[in-house]
Amino acid sequence: MVFSSPISLFAEWTLLFLLLLSLKRRYLSSLRDIPGPFFASFTGLWQIFRIIKGDEHVAMIKLHREHGPFVRVSEKEVSVGDPDAAREVLQAHLRKVSSTVFFLVYPLTPEREAHTEFYSVFSLPDYNYVNQMSECDPKEVIRRSRNVNAGYALSNVIRSEPEVDALVQLLEQRLDECISQPQKQASAVVDLNHWITYFTFDVLGEVTFSKPFGFLAAGRDIRDTVANSRYLVAYLAFVGRYPALHHATLGNPLLSRLGIQPTSHIYDTVEAAMADRSHNPHVRRDMMAQWEGVREAHPDRMEEGEIGNAALANVGAGGDTTSATIQACLHYVINTGNGGLLRRLREEMDGAQSRGELSETISFAETQRLPFLQACIKETYRCHPAFGTAYSRMVPPEGFTVGGRTFTSGTVLSVNSWVINTSRSVFGADADTFNPDRWLDPEEVKRMAPYLMHWGTGYNQCPGRNLANLETCKVVAQLVRDYDIEPTQPGGSFTFKNRLLCLADPHFCRLKRRGKVG
Repeated sequence: MVFSSPISLFAEWTLLFLLLLSLKRRYLSSLRDIPGPFFASFTGLWQIFRIIKGDEHVAMIKLHREHGPFVRVSEKEVSVGDPDAAREVLQAHLRKVSSTVFFLVYPLTPEREAHTEFYSVFSLPDYNYVNQMSECDPKEVIRRSRNVNAGYALSNVIRSEPEVDALVQLLEQRLDECISQPQKQASAVVDLNHWITYFTFDVLGEVTFSKPFGFLAAGRDIRDTVANSRYLVAYLAFVGRYPALHHATLGNPLLSRLGIQPTSHIYDTVEAAMADRSHNPHVRRDMMAQWEGVREAHPDRMEEGEIGNAALANVGAGGDTTSATIQACLHYVINTGNGGLLRRLREEMDGAQSRGELSETISFAETQRLPFLQACIKETYRCHPAFGTAYSRMVPPEGFTVGGRTFTSGTVLSVNSWVINTSRSVFGADADTFNPDRWLDPEEVKRMAPYLMHWGTGYNQCPGRNLANLETCKVVAQLVRDYDIEPTQPGGSFTFKNRLLCLADPHFCRLKRRGKVG
């Protein structure tokens, strides 16, 4: 008589359990009729594979064009690709939840989901530090937004424009140094990703704490903050699918006291900036001052810790993303239409310059009077959303009907902005093409603008959009006017990996100073 060993029996029962669980998820779910990748219906490995490849946006666009408005991407998650339905999902006050990506052996239940919110991993440095991004309750998100909105208001951002101008000038100084040294030539190959990212992080320091972090001045990555932020984004892309694991390990408060988490470098950078600000005699009415004013006026509405949490979220989310957007715009302009777009943009800007309509450091107000520049920037927002993963929402106990279908409680509805921004029903048959002309017709702009999801939509819309837009308008205008920018590989693609955020790879271009116009 042959007896199976305990290990063999355990393996056999485990395989049987996994098989039955897979069959249940695949065929007994209320979502069983919704098309999608076969493996995605019962295992989270499909989405993990997409993270590893860094092409979630490409896969989702392809799936929706193949299967239509609804695509099943996990046991409990449905991606919504119809533009109207997507707006309805994100504008409803549904709870933010996880992307419900789980390993096969990790069954999903409504009770467990309350503790596995994807967004909760954005609490930095650990789950005790909840900020506007990591908050999942819509009412709490709205309350926190109300508290910090004054700092993000365009009127407050504009107040810091002279200081941003100084950083624009320093950026050009650094680029000029790259051109002239060490070859002493009139042009040079420059990694725009390197310098523009230093600029965007320094702007965050300036507008938040009344002092830049000093990346441009030092010409290097201080404390490896920028480099580590890339590792942090990739880390969050994975652990966002397993928040409970994150909170039990690297997101645990015990480790935050030791300063060894992936988030510690950003926390330390912000903490040092806040300490320096407290001794700075030249503090302006910056974002911190605005938030402190709200706290002073409404202590019952805003907790003291929310100020530091808001500052941390601002720095963590606003540097790399804005840099990638600026670089994407420059890439599209210089690589599209055999240089035709760049010529048209130069003609517009040179004309304005010859008429005395542009300052030495171009102001934000001046950029708003350049229609083709604005069209190029809007088209960049459409073609390169910085947030590459899906915004997800939980269906409440009473269910939720969208796009003609009612979804039951516990289902997760998600919206990928890349899918919506390339919708041919909204943006036309050439939705896959960079075409700024689509934004030059005022009537068409009114029709398309509500579907542009670069900033998200609804209660979770990006709070820093005014600052990011100001930076993008000013830097793109300044560099296009002042430099001849040529790709080192003409016609090449703008390379990046989509791991939560779509951040640029090293972006080498040949730069040469242009002569004065006008």
